[in-house]
Order: sequence, then C-alpha cells, then structure tokens
Amino acid sequence: RLARWVDTLRQDIVFAFRQRRRTPGLTATALLTLTLGLGLSTAMFALVHGVLLQPLPFPQQDQLVALQSVDSLGGSFFLTSSDNWHDWRAQNQTLNDVAIYNGSRMSLVANEQSRRVNGSTVSPTFPQVMGMRLLFGQSFDSAAVATYNGGVLVSEALWRDALGSSRDPSLTIALDGRRQPVIGVVARGQEFPEGTDIWTAFTYRPMGGTARNNVNWQAVARLREGATIDRAQSDLSTIAQRIHENEPAALYSYGVGVVPLVEQLTGDTTDLLTLLASAVGVLLLIACANLASANLAQSAVRQREMAVRSALGAGRARLVRQVLVEHMTLALAGGALGVGLAWVLVRSTALLSAAELPRVANISISVPVLALAFALSLLAGVLTGLLPALQASRLAPNGVIGGGSRTAFGGRGLPGRVLVGVEVAMALMLVTGAGLLVQSFRGVLSRPLGFDTAQVATARITLAGPRYFADSLAALSYWNTLTTTLRESPGVQGAALANSVPLVGGGTGFIDVEGQLATGADAGYRIVSEDYFSTLGMTLLRGRDFALSDQAATERVAVVNAQMAERYWPGASPLGKRVRASSMEGFGPDQPAPWITVIGVVTDTRHYGYDSDPQSEMFVLYRQLPAWRLADLTAIVRGSGADASVLGTLRAVVGRVDPGIPADFDLLSLAAERNVSERRFAMRVLEAFGVLSLLLAGIGVYGVLLFSVAQRTREIAVRAALGADPRSLFHMVWRSGAVVIAAGLALGALGVIVAGRLIDALLFNVSARDPVVLTLAALAIAVVGTVATVLPAWRATRVDPMVALRGD
Repeated sequence: RLARWVDTLRQDIVFAFRQRRRTPGLTATALLTLTLGLGLSTAMFALVHGVLLQPLPFPQQDQLVALQSVDSLGGSFFLTSSDNWHDWRAQNQTLNDVAIYNGSRMSLVANEQSRRVNGSTVSPTFPQVMGMRLLFGQSFDSAAVATYNGGVLVSEALWRDALGSSRDPSLTIALDGRRQPVIGVVARGQEFPEGTDIWTAFTYRPMGGTARNNVNWQAVARLREGATIDRAQSDLSTIAQRIHENEPAALYSYGVGVVPLVEQLTGDTTDLLTLLASAVGVLLLIACANLASANLAQSAVRQREMAVRSALGAGRARLVRQVLVEHMTLALAGGALGVGLAWVLVRSTALLSAAELPRVANISISVPVLALAFALSLLAGVLTGLLPALQASRLAPNGVIGGGSRTAFGGRGLPGRVLVGVEVAMALMLVTGAGLLVQSFRGVLSRPLGFDTAQVATARITLAGPRYFADSLAALSYWNTLTTTLRESPGVQGAALANSVPLVGGGTGFIDVEGQLATGADAGYRIVSEDYFSTLGMTLLRGRDFALSDQAATERVAVVNAQMAERYWPGASPLGKRVRASSMEGFGPDQPAPWITVIGVVTDTRHYGYDSDPQSEMFVLYRQLPAWRLADLTAIVRGSGADASVLGTLRAVVGRVDPGIPADFDLLSLAAERNVSERRFAMRVLEAFGVLSLLLAGIGVYGVLLFSVAQRTREIAVRAALGADPRSLFHMVWRSGAVVIAAGLALGALGVIVAGRLIDALLFNVSARDPVVLTLAALAIAVVGTVATVLPAWRATRVDPMVALRGD
C-alpha cells in the first residue's frame, strides 16, 4: 500500500511539472509571486530570529539582567553612577554580582600603527559577570587594577588584525597615549558591548554627594540561582530608597528597574521588527489569496479534465491530492527561490546598515530560518491549492461533460470574491501603514534642527602619545595649530572645536544658578571654541561670542541658549548672571566648580536630533579648562565645496598637523541621515510592501472577474441573445468587481482601526487612524481595482452568443 501511495505521488509530481509547462505564463507569474512573498517572509524571520530570538552567546543568559535608575517621577533609564553601583553590589541579596561599563572611542598605537578603536571601560569583574570566554590569557585582577596596572583585554579580531596574533606575554599597546600590557584575548562572538575592541578596567573611588547624580555608566548583573526579576527589583529598590533617605540630593535613587539584558539590547527595535514582520505576513497572505483566486479561474478552464478523471473512477480524495500536489510543488519551488532571495537580502550590508539594527552579527539564514521557510512553503501550497482542489473534487461529470459550457462550480465565483475582498482589505492596511510612515517622516524632517548640516565635516580626535601627557600645553598648542591651519585652507569658511557634535552625542550635567535654589537644575554641557556658532550656522541673539581675548587667566565665561535663558532667568536678561557646572567641573565639597559669567545667548538647537525638543545648553570655552579636558575633542569644518571636498580638506590637515594622531571622520549630513535611519528604513520597507500589495490586489480583482466571466459565459450569451446591449453587460461585470472592492475597503478600514497600535510607536505627530491617509489609501486601491475591472468587463461584451451556446 505504501509503495502504491509513493508511486501515485510520483505520478502526480510528474504530471504537475507537465501541467506547469503547458501554462508557462501563469506558472512564471505564480512562481514570481511566491518567490517574493516567501523570500521576504524568510528574510524578515531571519532578522527577527537574529535580533530578538537568538540567545546571547553567554552561559545561562536568562540570568543576565540590565539595571535602571529611577527618578522622582518614576522615569527609568539604563544609566547609573559608580557610587550607586557600588552600593547595589555590596548590599543586594538577589544578585551574584553587578558590573558597570561605559563605551567610548579610543586611540590605539600597536606595531607602530595608530588607529581608532571601540573601547569599553568596565568594572574589574565585568568579564566574569557576563561569562565572557577568553581565547587565552586571564581576566582583570582587582588588586592590579587598584594600582592602575590592570592591563587590557582585546578582541580576537583586533588581536589578529593589529597585533599579529602575538602570544608574547610581554605584549603591550599604547592606548590613548598610555602604555598598557595585553593580559588576555576575548574569543570571537564574546564581545560585549557588541563591536568592542578593547576592555579596560577602572578603579572605584567613592565620591558621594552630588556625584551620585553623575549617571555615566550602564549596569549589568547576574541573578542568583532561584532569584526572579521581581525579587531583584524589590531588593535593589529597597537599597535605592535607603540611599535617598541618607542622601536626599541623590536624584536617581527612588528605585531600580530590572529587565532582561536581551530586552535592553533590542530596545525599540522590537516594535520595528514586530511591525515589519506583521506587514510581511500580510503581504504573504495577499500573495496566497491572489494565487488562490487565480487558481480558481484556471480551474474553470480545467473543469472538463477533472470531470473526465472523475468519470473514469478517480475519487474526491484522489482529485484533491492531485491538485494539491500541483500547487505544493510550485510553492516549494517558490520557497527555494525565496530562500535565495532572502540570502541576498540578509547579506546586503547596505540594507542592514540602513536599518542600524542591533546584534547584526547574529542575522543569517540558519537552520531555524530554513525550517520556517519550508513550513511557509507548505502552508502557501495548501492556501493556494486547497480551494481549487475542493472545487474540482465536487464536479458532477454528467453536468460538465454533457452540459456544454454550463459549469458545475456554482455560486458565481463566490470563493474567489471572498478571497479578493480579503486581499483588498489587507492591501488597504499595508498602503495605509506606508502612508502613515511617509506622513510621519515628513513631519519629523520638517522640524528645524537649529543648525546647518550641509558642507560640514567633523573629525573626532583623541590626543595620544607621551608628549601630550608630559606637556600640559602641548594639547592646547595642537588644537590652536589645527584650527588655524584649517581656517587658512582653501575652500574653508569656518573651523571650530567641540567636545560633542550635534546629532552624534553630548552629555547633560547638573548646574547651580547664582541666587537660585533650583534642585535638579541641569543643562547640556558643551565645550567649544570661538567660531563654533558661526561654523554651525547658529545665530547670536544677544551679548557677544567667545573672543581670542578670553584666555585661561581671564574671567570664566559662557554662552547659553534661549531655552536655558528663559528657563532660569524668565523675563530678565541672563547677561552678567553666573552659573557653575557643578557635576561636570566639580570634584566634591572640597573642590566645587568655579562660577562662570554668561556673556551671550544663542538660538536653540535639537542637539539630539529631529525627534528631540530643544534643551537647556551652556557653552564653555575650551581654553579656560584644565589640560586633561582637551584630550578628546572634535574638529568641525564648514566648506564652500561638495561634502567630499570638505571632508578631504579636513583629512589632509589632520594628517599634516600630526600624522601619528588617528581620527574618526564624518559628515554632519550623514549624521542627520543616521538620526532618522530607523524611520526611513521602516517607511521604505512598508512603501515597497504597499506597492506590491496594490499590484497584487489589482491582479486579484482582474483574475476573479475573469473567472466570473468564464463561469457566467452561458448566462452572458443568453442575455446577449435576448437583446442585452454591450453597455449593460459591461456594467454588470464592472458592478460585480466594484462590490468586491467596496466590501474589501470596508473590512480593511476596520482592520486599520484595530491594528493601529502596531504602528503607533513609530509615528510622529500623526495618528494611526488618520482619516486623510486612510481616505487616500482607499482611493488608490479603488482606482487600481477599477482599472482592473475594465478588461474583464470588456471581454464580457465580446461574448458571441452563437459560439457560447453551440454546445447546448
């Protein structure tokens, strides 16, 4: 019996290939549709699996959690201070250990070559908390770290690339100008944070007081055996509240949030991938509905063949299996091609970089992804072939063979109408989603940044080398030489320095305002040079800019933005008022920050990007700060030529002033694009899905009407023979399509209202149920659907009664 079943299956497969060769156009269209639907679905699952579902490469990853600070309003964020970390670690009863880390770019000199690398400063037990596996060597020793001789860990990639895979126990590197021994190599795939090249350990020194509010670290911990996240959160929150009771000035010790580490890593990406995965699923269903309706139309052509098979003894199960095998083989072929398409998409570094997804290294066409692709292919084969198979199995041989053109399908194509109606509904949801994201993206880009990004190049530079550490004036001399040389270069309109460039980074610190008792007063802290405002296209509203006469020995001066002026001196001029950067320039009660006099007010900026609102900012002059503050600054250049020309000038000057100093070069316009990369990626993907769904919906309407015309050929011929004019026949078929489209649009509008929450997180200043976008999307589908009804309706007017009724 099994042998007969296998032989019958083989015959069905052979017949399926023969049948597909007879209709190459239909086969190619169906194959292309399945390839697109299954390929996009496979690629999307590869992203979801790699980013959201793939476990972390560390032992017992379910025990790894990230810790959050909580402020007085209940707001939580993934940052903490070293003092809070120390108390959490010492007093908790639910964690094995707590570690903190802080990433930055560092200058590395190894084998007489300098480069910029991704570094992380970590607490000594960080590798043990994470469970990082070393290729060889040892981890940090707390005693050695305490003497500032703890050495560094390097990634396997950096070890092979920059250090020549050396296993010399005396191997050293120069990191930010300081010679450090390499004590161990972290195995490939064990890097945390992702992309880190070098880990250095720090020595904790208790600060207390307002230093608890210097939240510059991220915390990660490992739960004890049997401990839960809720218990750990309660345990740590008790410690935080105790800290606040003892030190009321601790503004971020009102509780502690505990979340799985993988949840912190994925962040808002979960909302993005959930939306896109849902959209891909809808697109695949549209494709299947489209093919199912097209297959119903094709079944109308093959009904006599099926009737003959039934008359010769084929049972319903045999007919169902034959038709299903035909569609399943096509779906599996489409799935195989779809895996190839998915591989191309996943390997596209340009696509992944455009999305700026976390955990990109985990994204691949893995075994689980292939298994899902196979399952989706089988499902697509069932969805596209089951209805035609059931229809074919219900044929009455005497009615079809003896009835001429009369059909045994009945229902005037109702199954196909329902499929296309659902297809139109899902297409409306996708087109509306794309329209909402386009509207949102335009709204984001319409917000003024407050500075000009065109023709601006930047170079982040960390001064490395013994001479910059041995001579306190060497750093100042370097920056003066660099800016002077840049300003004298051809095509340069302005050059300046800053500790943080807009759209790239920047910290906020606590401040004191003279004469005010504003607890929790804060402002963005920006170290800049003269010409900073003019180089970025910011306007001085009142007072004056920094001048060359402002030197280290003269009065400390600052410029504030309009937001800060209105916040702390409402209705009054801030000029001549004094502030101090208590957390950025102060070192405890014994070394308070110096007072700084406000000399000017500039326009507000959206320093952190289009999504952010202007915040209070204070700008201080780099020449009036200690030499150690000048080790890491960014040179900013505005040119008159193309972006590439400006960037080339900056590269040349930096290389000429000191060839041994590496730098990270960038364009401010590219930083602006990266700032909205997630929104742009989601918009482009949904735009593509919307266009595909629109096309498939049009094809579906066209196919179901062709099926209807083919099914109703005898009826149409009788109407024509009894005197019906072509116009009435045209409108009869056209109305049939319009009803399907209208029903689908109504169902789709309901779907948009219900599923609006899926897209809400990615929208800006636009509702997920925006009536204008929904109306325009419905009009677009209605137009496409109406066009798709024209040809079938026209064909109905061309039915020749004599030919159609000859069989009767």
